[in-house]
Amino acid sequence: MEDKIDIQLMPCLEQRALRTAAAFLWNQDDIRPLTTGFSFRSFIDDYSMKMWRTNIEDKVKEKVSRLLLPKRMKEEISLLIPPIGAEILKWKYYHNEFLNEKLFEFFLTRKLCWTSLGTIDYKKTAELLVRSPKLDIVNRYRLACVYCLRDDIQSLWESLPEEYQNLFYNKKRCRWS
Repeated sequence: MEDKIDIQLMPCLEQRALRTAAAFLWNQDDIRPLTTGFSFRSFIDDYSMKMWRTNIEDKVKEKVSRLLLPKRMKEEISLLIPPIGAEILKWKYYHNEFLNEKLFEFFLTRKLCWTSLGTIDYKKTAELLVRSPKLDIVNRYRLACVYCLRDDIQSLWESLPEEYQNLFYNKKRCRWS
């Protein structure tokens, strides 16, 4: 039997620090409301993406230019601004039905979990969200289901009002009944 090679991408410490710095810049007090308030019709809508780049991404890049860092590092951080921003936008789009703007800002600032590759760890972030009392019980349950968080699904089910339990569980539609 062949040995499987498990190659995990692990960026060097410098790259991890650059990604952390880029994510930190996206989380600044003057940028956060812009990302929170940004609305879009469709994730792939060209007009929305242009507005995102012009109104938000360029402001973050402007912050990079004012950092007291060597030019090479500023350039490298600037290159990371678009993909980090795209991660935030993609996460917002995917979770739009669960979070209103106020909650999105709260979770964006305190709850997004990042991988060392500069991507949002959706499952770890979901685990934090479903345990937050700031999010209503119904959406916490829905998120737990989306991310297959078995223990959370069971405990949240017990707390769900009966009318919502009836909405989620319909014996006529259930394959196992």
